[in-house]
Amino acid sequence: MKAPEFERNFKIPDYKEAVYFALDRKPNIGMKLTNNELPFGCHGINKPKVIDFWKPIIDQY
Repeated sequence: MKAPEFERNFKIPDYKEAVYFALDRKPNIGMKLTNNELPFGCHGINKPKVIDFWKPIIDQY
């Protein structure tokens, strides 16, 4: 966590808040934590398990 070293007011959210911002390695677990509410975005879209999760959602649009 480098950001707090450069900006002392930088806040890092806990997972309960961060899961609403983006999902990463285990999107199915993230969706359980948000009661199936999609987050703002995603990380690691090029990872096989992640793209398998997102492709059907993206294809809807």
